[in-house]
Amino acid sequence: MEADTLRLQDLKRKNVIMLVAFSIAVIGALLVTIVQGDFDRSIVYGTGLTAYIVGYLIITFIKKPHIFPYYMVLVGYATMLCYIVLHGGGLQTLGIFFFLLFISTAHFITSVFIGGLVLGLIGIVLTNYFPDPLQVDVLQQNFLSILVAYVLSGMVSIVVIQLNKGQFKQIEELLEQSEKEALEKEVQHETLRQNVANMITQISNVNDRVQHSVEAQDELANVITEIASGSTSQSDQIIGISEHAQNTTEHMRQMLNALHQLKVEFEQSQAEVQSGNVLATNLAHNMNDVIEHIRELSDTFDSLTDNIQETSDFLEQITDVSKQTNLLALNASIEAARAGEAGQGFAVVADEIRKLADSTNEIVDKIATNMTIVTDTNKVALDQMNLNLNIVTEQVTNTNQVNQAFEGVTHYFQQLSRQFDRFSQSATEAEQNAEEIGTSTTDLSAVIEEASAGLEEMTATVINVQEDNVEIRQSMEQTEAIAKKLSSS
Repeated sequence: MEADTLRLQDLKRKNVIMLVAFSIAVIGALLVTIVQGDFDRSIVYGTGLTAYIVGYLIITFIKKPHIFPYYMVLVGYATMLCYIVLHGGGLQTLGIFFFLLFISTAHFITSVFIGGLVLGLIGIVLTNYFPDPLQVDVLQQNFLSILVAYVLSGMVSIVVIQLNKGQFKQIEELLEQSEKEALEKEVQHETLRQNVANMITQISNVNDRVQHSVEAQDELANVITEIASGSTSQSDQIIGISEHAQNTTEHMRQMLNALHQLKVEFEQSQAEVQSGNVLATNLAHNMNDVIEHIRELSDTFDSLTDNIQETSDFLEQITDVSKQTNLLALNASIEAARAGEAGQGFAVVADEIRKLADSTNEIVDKIATNMTIVTDTNKVALDQMNLNLNIVTEQVTNTNQVNQAFEGVTHYFQQLSRQFDRFSQSATEAEQNAEEIGTSTTDLSAVIEEASAGLEEMTATVINVQEDNVEIRQSMEQTEAIAKKLSSS
């Protein structure tokens, strides 16, 4: 397309140049004839010039510029041939034929040139047959030389035309190659533009995903921080539970010692009661000691009642802590489920904590049951001790009923002995349970500490990932800016 456009522009430019050159030549000849007063010849030149200009305008109007070279040669040579036939030819006509030959060469069209060359040869021959009378001798003497010169000029013109065609062909090939390269570059540019646009879209999508990932990781870091704080709180509470359990164990041990001591004293009292019949004479002297012992036992039972009540309070605290631990374990399970795969390990720990809390609840329930029994037993014992105190008091005032009173005391001591045995067994189990609670809470505290350490490591990892994502986002934004700049260029 560029070659055709270039060829058309070159043709139009040459048509204008030839119009101007031919018009100048004919006008010059016309002026010469007018100055010489040879109006017949002026008419021939004027007619040719008019036909030449009118033909150019018509051809330009119908937009057929490729016709003009043929029309130009035809009009020019036809004018000169008519001039020779009407007025004879001379050296000036031969010069005009050489001029027309060069004009027919100017377009570098072989068919136009050959037509002009043939018509020029015809014109030279006609000049020889219709010579100007004043130039007959010169024409006849130089006819062959003129003819040879004209042919040689034609050969030179042929060579020039061929060289020009070769050059123009090379130019066309270069233009075609350049056009192909331009099309290829345009296709490549369009492909590059599309690829850059796709890359920008993908970079934008990746940047958005990285942004969402950073936000999600921020939320995850906050959740992990909250979980770690909850774990720390749980660890502190469990440490408190462990301390309470240890205190409970210590109180249980003290209560067991008191129970053992009471049992020994009861055994001694029972032995004394059994030998009361033998030692009746000493009853009055020993009764005050018995009353003192009974008062000490009453104080001991009062102390035991306080210890039991304190133990019950500890159990209620253990129950509250266990419920809170179970609730924290449930919350931890929920947060671990939200965390997805990253919280699976912590979900297992939370489930173990919940199981341990359930086990603690069961143990506390058992201890509470046993403590209820102990409380009831202690109440019965206190009632019995008060009754014994009244009996002993009555025995002091009424020694005549000593034997009957000793029999009742013996019966009551037997019941107390059995109740103390059961109470001692319950207290031993309570001590063991308290020790197990302490051990379990210690283990649980260690597990939670490990979980807290793991959460801290996870938090550090998430922070590192966040920093990496921030760097990735910055890199993607820079890449996107470069891609947009490349796309716009």
